[in-house]
Amino acid sequence: MALNWTQMAEEMVEGAAASITQTLADHSDTEFVAAALHKPYTDRVGVIEIGGLALLSKDEQEDLGEDVWLAIEWENQVDHWMPEDRWEHWESQLSDEDVTTLHVNWESPTYDHLMDVMVDVAKRSRQRLEDNGTTGPDFVIVVMASDDDYQVATACLRPGEGTRWFPYEAAIYDRLAQIKELPVLDRVEQYCTILKRDDARFLEDAAHGLVDAEEDAIGALVPLLGDKRTRWTAAKLLADIAIPAPTVIEGLTQTLATTKRDPAGSAWVGRALVRLGRTDIVLASNLPADDITSAVTAPYTSFVNEARTKTPLDYGLLTEVLDTHPEWATAIADELRPGSGYRTISPEDIPEAIRGMASAYPVIRWHAVSVIDRSQQGQAADAALDTIVSLVRDDPDPTVRRLALLSLNDWYHLRLYVHTDTVRAATDDPDTAVRGTATYILQSL
Repeated sequence: MALNWTQMAEEMVEGAAASITQTLADHSDTEFVAAALHKPYTDRVGVIEIGGLALLSKDEQEDLGEDVWLAIEWENQVDHWMPEDRWEHWESQLSDEDVTTLHVNWESPTYDHLMDVMVDVAKRSRQRLEDNGTTGPDFVIVVMASDDDYQVATACLRPGEGTRWFPYEAAIYDRLAQIKELPVLDRVEQYCTILKRDDARFLEDAAHGLVDAEEDAIGALVPLLGDKRTRWTAAKLLADIAIPAPTVIEGLTQTLATTKRDPAGSAWVGRALVRLGRTDIVLASNLPADDITSAVTAPYTSFVNEARTKTPLDYGLLTEVLDTHPEWATAIADELRPGSGYRTISPEDIPEAIRGMASAYPVIRWHAVSVIDRSQQGQAADAALDTIVSLVRDDPDPTVRRLALLSLNDWYHLRLYVHTDTVRAATDDPDTAVRGTATYILQSL
């Protein structure tokens, strides 16, 4: 049955208004100024939690200062702000809905839709309480999500209220809005100034803005390679822009050749060159072996996920390096150790991942089986199932077998219980970690 978003929203408004009304009545001697629907949550496919409700008193507002919107710290909390059976019903419905949608770069469309609904719930609950005289016009209700709290929270407010309730954040976003209105080259100049000043308030937005400017940002970023303070950031952004223009390659190459006392910066320059298709320059350089192995593994890491255009998955480079430099195998395996942060892949990359799972090198096999994710690539990932199962059963490397089990578990998150006999057989695996992983999966089914 499809999730009835309208009905859920109606019950949320009823529940939020009733819970706030009850809390105000229970604490009639306390002046409350705000309420928050806080920390709706998802950490994996098929698990969505609605989050709690909290009320902020005037005294707490004054005492908490800059931390005032850490709603989890407020004294008055309501864990279930709808009847518990309806709470459980809607969390179950949300979780079931989540497994039916394709996730891109780990983003859940169901969770994103829930955020939109909850913003509307906050607005409607506030208006209802104001209309029936329970609260005054200055009492606000916001949604404090796990990410982008300011943007989600201010979407709940009326015009002009964002500056009063979020003065620090409002100043930041007003400044960013001004920059975005500038002509592109002036905008690039402002973003580069932020990089030079290392202004933490604006760095992430400046980085995104420079990547969005594409070739217009190249002329400003290349000179930043000469400054130790901005070298690594400039190198990464040039790789994210993904335009191997002659000026970019020349700037990176010259930096690699002349930089002697900035190991971290040199490593990022090496990664950028590899990501831009110039591995030959890195292999011919005087970089330490650790920096070279870090560079040649860069196209397989999560850094690629922020690129303007993501290059297709290709294990050819890694295979060639391992073939010609077997002495680097241990360092490469460490760079791509499980949990180190892998790139995401598209459905079009599935054939290459399947090819990687047949590699002679364990590090390539465990990387390839790890980047397969049914929730990310949809039905295209089903083509890899037989290969994943064969790795669980027969791969000589225990790390590969364990990660293949975890990859198979992605299907179970989607309520697709395939090859459970293989998981049961893995509880007798000679490796302790493999047995433990199989047991954990079976217990969570």
